[in-house]
Amino acid sequence: MTDRTREIIGTGAGILTTSAFIPQVYHIWSRLPEPAEDVSALTFFIVAVGVTGWLTFAVGVKSKSMMISNGITLVLYLSILLYKLIYG
Repeated sequence: MTDRTREIIGTGAGILTTSAFIPQVYHIWSRLPEPAEDVSALTFFIVAVGVTGWLTFAVGVKSKSMMISNGITLVLYLSILLYKLIYG
């Protein structure tokens, strides 16, 4: 498999997995300032740490598609955690 093919597959996978969280972020933030009782802060924290690990890995292997998708995913997760911390 060529580097170009890997990046195309990585870009497609990154778009799909990252965009899957956008409706969740929208749903949570659109209820502002309702409490986010149905959101598990621990789950989102653990996944954010995992995504940080993937982002670090992506930087190490110099994969632009992984860096971009994991960077955006991390921002989405952190925005959910922020909402949970502010509004419970």
